[in-house]
Amino acid sequence: MSQKKIQLIVFVILLAGQASCRTEEAPQRSFDSSDLLLTLDGLPENYRVADLPQPMGPDSPIAMGDPDDSYTTFHTVDDGHLAAIARVYRFYTISKAEGWYDTHLSLEFAVATRDVPWSTPSDLIYASPYTNRFQLGCTLVGVDRQEVCKIMAQYEEFVAIFHSTIGESTMNVAQFNAAVGHIDERLAEFLELQPLSKRNNRINLTEQ
Repeated sequence: MSQKKIQLIVFVILLAGQASCRTEEAPQRSFDSSDLLLTLDGLPENYRVADLPQPMGPDSPIAMGDPDDSYTTFHTVDDGHLAAIARVYRFYTISKAEGWYDTHLSLEFAVATRDVPWSTPSDLIYASPYTNRFQLGCTLVGVDRQEVCKIMAQYEEFVAIFHSTIGESTMNVAQFNAAVGHIDERLAEFLELQPLSKRNNRINLTEQ
């Protein structure tokens, strides 16, 4: 067998090994998606739970996701209007989570009719140390131009999404940053994630 054929076979085997690692099922977890949802600890004092964590799916009130995905909603004490919603989607493999994130990123940050394009204000400054698949943005929605900010981030086989209205009666952008930090730390704690810088350093040390 020629040297080129041997190199080609080795290359194909390596690719197949990488693919199998990315598509293998996620590990068994001692928690589910509802445990990863944002809690009141990460929100301003005037927020209250409107809907307790519950599964998503075609039979849920929001009619999206699957039964192993979860969501919860919040309102403020001053008025009973919906102020925020948190969602966590769970997938069987990390690669499926990556694919879903890539497909739905543009949908989550799409510009609706009459709404202002999503942007990142200078004071929307939180940056995750645990994942680089992380998007923040704010927009103005509706005829009254209500400001809304949103985060979408992937952590292994999970994708977390949170959005809240911004205003005097809800939260300001600094408080939204704090809520995002709470989500980020919560996912990292449950999944036992190391900061990306430490993971990269460990890889570099292994390669030396």
